[in-house]
Amino acid sequence: MKLYRNVARYAREVSAHPSCDEYKHLEIVNCPTRSLLSRDIDKRAGELSDEEMEKLTNIMLNPALFKIPDWFFNRQKDIKDGKNSQVLSTNLESKNRDDFERMKKIRLHRGLRHYWGLRDRGQHTKTTGRKGRTVGVSKKKGC
Repeated sequence: MKLYRNVARYAREVSAHPSCDEYKHLEIVNCPTRSLLSRDIDKRAGELSDEEMEKLTNIMLNPALFKIPDWFFNRQKDIKDGKNSQVLSTNLESKNRDDFERMKKIRLHRGLRHYWGLRDRGQHTKTTGRKGRTVGVSKKKGC
């Protein structure tokens, strides 16, 4: 019988919640990482051995050491240091928040659209993306 862990921690973060089946596949593992791990695609996160989890954590924290291409990183040409890096979990959220705050501060178009809560990638906004209370149609009285 295989040992299955309901909670698999990688890079100090929970990857599979015990009550949710949707997180049992590792989304971080795709083409370049999967070839480095040399593992089958259908294996779930809880079925990974300790060595495989350690190797996966090392790949996620230092992808450049494992010859993963720069276009694969989620933080390319950082505005502060100009380096390509892979940012995980809460660090990614804080970096994105800092980016949007910087954009708002220097009054970039994209930053202002985020501030106003509008779409910022050129989508049409006449009919879709409306937020707030709905206004219904009222009948005329006496007809």
